[in-house]
Amino acid sequence: MTNQEQAAELFRAREREIIELDYRGVGVIDEINARYGFSHGWIVVNGESFNKEKAFPMLLFPRFPADQGTSD
Repeated sequence: MTNQEQAAELFRAREREIIELDYRGVGVIDEINARYGFSHGWIVVNGESFNKEKAFPMLLFPRFPADQGTSD
């Protein structure tokens, strides 16, 4: 299994656990993040850092256009 595949699986498992706990009303997100090595949107696998874009290269994560401005 490649580092990218491991990171993708960690992201999936982390999100699955957060969703399950959220339905039960338990707020232990920090503990879950620590368990999966998640910090500021990144997971490190064997010294290589992955965000969701690197872990799931086949998916498109839209970004807010920088030139669009903000609403009042």
